[in-house]
Amino acid sequence: MKTKKLAGAAAVGAVTAVTTLLLGATPAFAQDSDSKGDSAFALSASGLLDINPISQVKSVDGKLVHDELLSIGDVAGEYEDDLALGLLTSEAESHRAETVVKEVNLLNILKADVIRTWCDNGEGGLQIINGSVLGQKLPDTSVPGKDLDVSPLVKLSLNDQKRNTDGSLSVTGIKLTVLPAPEVADKEEKLSTQEKAALPILGDLLGKELPVNTDTVGGLVGELGGLATGGDLQTITVGNATCQEGGAASGSDDSADDGKSSNDDDANGDDDGKSDNGDDNDGKGGKDDDSDVKSAGAAPAPSVVKAALPVTG
Repeated sequence: MKTKKLAGAAAVGAVTAVTTLLLGATPAFAQDSDSKGDSAFALSASGLLDINPISQVKSVDGKLVHDELLSIGDVAGEYEDDLALGLLTSEAESHRAETVVKEVNLLNILKADVIRTWCDNGEGGLQIINGSVLGQKLPDTSVPGKDLDVSPLVKLSLNDQKRNTDGSLSVTGIKLTVLPAPEVADKEEKLSTQEKAALPILGDLLGKELPVNTDTVGGLVGELGGLATGGDLQTITVGNATCQEGGAASGSDDSADDGKSSNDDDANGDDDGKSDNGDDNDGKGGKDDDSDVKSAGAAPAPSVVKAALPVTG
């Protein structure tokens, strides 16, 4: 008998924490990439706007821990409209963690229906549904450590994976860098129509007027004045999941073999209606067909790319 990992979490003895609007109700813990345990958070930001990790969970005893956040209004404050997000969901349990962020629109630069970051038994990945950056379509999946120099305004890191000294894997779904260090930019480079359209929103974030008729990178640096000398002005992380290796066999391997993602039913519909862990009814594995955290709607099936990662730390 299959269990719903999220909606039915209480029925399988899971520990559930639901947060609605109030950031203070979200459990916090020290961020140590090499700490033992399985954990996830949905969003963080640093720079001119600092946001501590939110919709954050950590399983210290192997039991399922779940958190939902319906809005980041209390966190974003006056920038709530510029950082538009729908439901943020995170969960972690023994050897598994994942987070899903829906209806993403960050500064009118990064948009997606769904961004899902997952880690299962020492393997992980990223799934994006209908994603774009400055109007350019993002891939549904990405090989680990994919960096995109999208424009002078934006850098994007996809599916960054780090093997920690305790053997666990940390996966960062998307890291958006806004207005990267100007010294590496070509000041003569022309700004595109999409880049110009984003300038007023960036200006709101910076507290400076950035005219839409700014034509070049050099012109933008001039408008920024002293703000352009301190390196990256803003980074936003969407999705981070850390999991231990060494648990029971999970659905990741099989889904990689047959070219399907771990959330087949929601992304492309599993032909046999089964998942690798869905029948275990043990509250683990997180790759159930009917898990709410993977209710992403119809989309092309992503593929899982395995990669040998260097040990750091």
